[in-house]
Amino acid sequence: MFKVGMSKHRSVKTATLAQRAVHKQPGDVARDLLATLVPDGALVLDLTDGSHLALAALDSTRVAVIEQPLLAGPAANHAIALEALSDALLARVDLVTLLVPWGRIANAEAVLARIAAAGCALICAVARKGERALATLAQAQGLIVTATVVAATGPTLMQLAPATPRPSPPRLASGDTVEPAAAAMRPALLVAGFYGRGNCGDEALFQSIYETFAPSCDIIVAVNKFGALDGYEGWYPYNRCEIVHQCSQDIFESGRPIAAMMIGGGGLAVGFAANLVMEARARGIPTFLSGVDLPNLDMPACDPPDREVVQGPDVVDHAVMRDYLAGFAQVMVRTRHGQDVCRQLQVPAAFGSDWALKLAMDAAPDVTASRRRALVVLREFPLPLVPFSYVLAIEELILGLRAQGWEPAFLPFCPEDARNTEQLDLARLAPTLEHWWNPRRVKQLIGSSGLVIAVGRLHPLIFAATLGVPTASLLPPLPLPSGRQSISKIDAVCADWGISQFPDVDALLEATAAGIKGVTKRKLATAMARLDKSIIEMKAIIAGA
Repeated sequence: MFKVGMSKHRSVKTATLAQRAVHKQPGDVARDLLATLVPDGALVLDLTDGSHLALAALDSTRVAVIEQPLLAGPAANHAIALEALSDALLARVDLVTLLVPWGRIANAEAVLARIAAAGCALICAVARKGERALATLAQAQGLIVTATVVAATGPTLMQLAPATPRPSPPRLASGDTVEPAAAAMRPALLVAGFYGRGNCGDEALFQSIYETFAPSCDIIVAVNKFGALDGYEGWYPYNRCEIVHQCSQDIFESGRPIAAMMIGGGGLAVGFAANLVMEARARGIPTFLSGVDLPNLDMPACDPPDREVVQGPDVVDHAVMRDYLAGFAQVMVRTRHGQDVCRQLQVPAAFGSDWALKLAMDAAPDVTASRRRALVVLREFPLPLVPFSYVLAIEELILGLRAQGWEPAFLPFCPEDARNTEQLDLARLAPTLEHWWNPRRVKQLIGSSGLVIAVGRLHPLIFAATLGVPTASLLPPLPLPSGRQSISKIDAVCADWGISQFPDVDALLEATAAGIKGVTKRKLATAMARLDKSIIEMKAIIAGA
């Protein structure tokens, strides 16, 4: 919510700011451009990620910002979430701003039709060469060009308005405030996890958490911005959330009402984002540890023990771990192993499941179904740890699947997976289907395939399990940094879901030839019921906060 005063700026028919733009910073130029179009006291609905900052700096308007309905993928294929533009919302505002260049909006015509049908005015950015085409398109929707503002560099701002103006909403008196689209400040849920990295499994967790709680809470996501991928802020649902730096506690000083704080989900260390957890507890905010794994209490858990690989104490400090876990309002583990650890520590815990169970599946028309397609997910490993025997084993796997009549394809779950496949010269063996930034699309690919093999990755197994697609885990054919022969969190998930793990490629190929079955619907329904029960408990805690 922004509260600002009035100014003397008025809309104009045509203005050229070439001279005024000299010696100005880009933000100053943007404010000058907008100031010529936004009338005094107008209520502006901004659809553009980040542009509301420039609008807020104007003295001519107050700005209401909805939940950033600008969607974007890595290729900057922007789209506007039309379902966010309700009739009630559009009826409240004087005009709408959309400052992403018009040619980069995938559903531009639909957006224009939606705004025109509501009788709203629109300020949009368009390249000089696209002005005539946009004016023609607008005219077909009953809109006319009422003003243009041309800068020395960059796109033109064009104002479109209904040929027959609708009655204006009530103007705002000086000193009034404007509520956001939600009409009242809602409680916020602060969520921290391994987010913003493009790891498909973790992005699936965040989407599921967001969609579970967003109907009743604003979501604030804590991302470690050191190492986060460029452009992640435009991905769904980050573009509908407030993003804060995981290493900062400033969000607690913002005055924003935070109803609860959640760590999860996934294979996070017990003390992950503990700075936020301890700050929340100090302020009386309930905290959740949700959909996670817990480590073995006896360390190291090597198979067999290798003291040269694994360093550190043999036993976790049970008292310290017990005290930390006991401070959560709810601990929800995703495996029986995690539940057993909590029992040993005498810490109450809910046996839930993995948040990715709730991930919706995409319905892209360009994804073709093939029950002979075998998706192989290779976890990335540091190149110095990868022996040549690993490359030979993966080559044997791909060739063996093909000999059985399968159509193998690599499905990386993060950018590092894809890069590793290239660096090890494995990409030559089979096509690579790269959609790690879009977990819904990845889930659709898995659902339209006949077999999923995960080599060191957990969430391909979860995705396949939720869809009943046959799936198996192959122990990574290399020395793991832990000194174990397997990855403990995958061991636990496979044990709970009845998913087979194979020690080598020969054993796996023997099983694929005989036929691997998918996870039963009963197991899935039971896991989903456990997760839903935990969600009900968390929502009750948030409601009572």
